[in-house]
Amino acid sequence: MRRFFVMFLIFIYLMPATTYALESTLSFEPVTQSAQAGQEITIDINIHSDNQEIASSDIWLQYPTRLLEFKKSETKPGSLFTSVDAKVMDDFIYLYGIQTNPLATKPTNGTIATLTFMTKTAGNAEFRFICDPSTSMSSQIIRNDAAFTNIINCELTQAHTAAVAINDGSVLGVSDEAKSPLTYTVGGSIIFVLCAFFIISYIRTHHRSA
Repeated sequence: MRRFFVMFLIFIYLMPATTYALESTLSFEPVTQSAQAGQEITIDINIHSDNQEIASSDIWLQYPTRLLEFKKSETKPGSLFTSVDAKVMDDFIYLYGIQTNPLATKPTNGTIATLTFMTKTAGNAEFRFICDPSTSMSSQIIRNDAAFTNIINCELTQAHTAAVAINDGSVLGVSDEAKSPLTYTVGGSIIFVLCAFFIISYIRTHHRSA
């Protein structure tokens, strides 16, 4: 009986910690924005460690390269990790943050890095996190413990997406093609009246001369 009671207490003690840890997630900010083709946009990659001390984080994200060009040189690290870098791999970006001093680890909430992109052409672009522990290309949030436990909640992380509506630029001004048919109707009527006036004047002038 005593042994069962001790095991029960251990279970109760560990259960909240396990649930607590699995709330660690990644997210984008802003989640929606709009831009013209040829314009730069920025997006923050945020982490919420749910009060866990974090040693490092690996972020894999997918984006449409047909619509966006990643400006790696303009990546701005946040203040959460001592080392942050990003790499481009096909249609993916691999971003990582590492706390090089294990004694300096702390609950990590905020921006890992700000990424910059150049919009290329009109369309709807979407950013998504890749989070699947069964694959090597999976986002992770590593807790600073003896086992370096991955405590990311993939279901919550994958639910966080970001969308960018890219316009071709013509929506901000009215081009000749965008003019209303009424514009052409009024313009044509004015030209017709002017022509008729000059013709009648010409006929009257020559009639008097005759």
